[in-house]
Amino acid sequence: MLRGLALLHTFDSAEFSAAGGMFQRAIDLDPRYAQAYAHLAWWHNLRIGEARSSTETEDRARAVDLSRRAVALDPNDALVLSVGGHIESFLNKKYQVALDMFGRALARNPSSASAWARSSTTLAYLGRGEEALERVRRAKRLSPYDPHEFAFCTTEGTAQLVLGRYAQAMDVLHEARRLNPGYKASLRLLIAAAELAGDAELARQQAAELLALEPGFSVKRFGQWYALQSPHLEQVLGALRRAGLPE
Repeated sequence: MLRGLALLHTFDSAEFSAAGGMFQRAIDLDPRYAQAYAHLAWWHNLRIGEARSSTETEDRARAVDLSRRAVALDPNDALVLSVGGHIESFLNKKYQVALDMFGRALARNPSSASAWARSSTTLAYLGRGEEALERVRRAKRLSPYDPHEFAFCTTEGTAQLVLGRYAQAMDVLHEARRLNPGYKASLRLLIAAAELAGDAELARQQAAELLALEPGFSVKRFGQWYALQSPHLEQVLGALRRAGLPE
């Protein structure tokens, strides 16, 4: 499992693929290892969110099944609960189910950076930007050298975006991009934030970079699965269109 984690977020195609195999191997070696199920669920979740899946329906079902099995195996593990909560939010759009799971995670481990950060993402999806900022900043304080800092910054950028603070969103999303240039989630939001902030040139430059990484990107299709809620979803989609991304 640790070998898989070392490869998971490089977003190199070969290493990312190998990470999934290692998580599966961990499960094969110990079928009751809850965290191995959670990390494999997260791998399938990333395949969808990072446009790496050619079998989205299958990946979605696998992510949900694996995360629920992880929780059944260890309902007291904060990391397992936080992964499960994010998947219920991001893939199933069951936001209250997710928030309940995050609450259980934090009741069991109030120092879980994972639970604070992932619950922040769900709050940002719901437009609860100030609460989201408070939570993700707490995650950063708890784990200042976290290997997921790029994701923490992306969540902070999402929160600033829904609050209408587009320049601040750009700053923190630039930092997310610096920390992990291969992470498409931060790039998509940076395009929207730049366009909304009035920096059309940067938005178009970043849009061209996204299309180089994801040639099949479609604004409409993105809007069909992205978990951000109205009216912020429509604002983001409109900004992506104005930046020149294809419908």
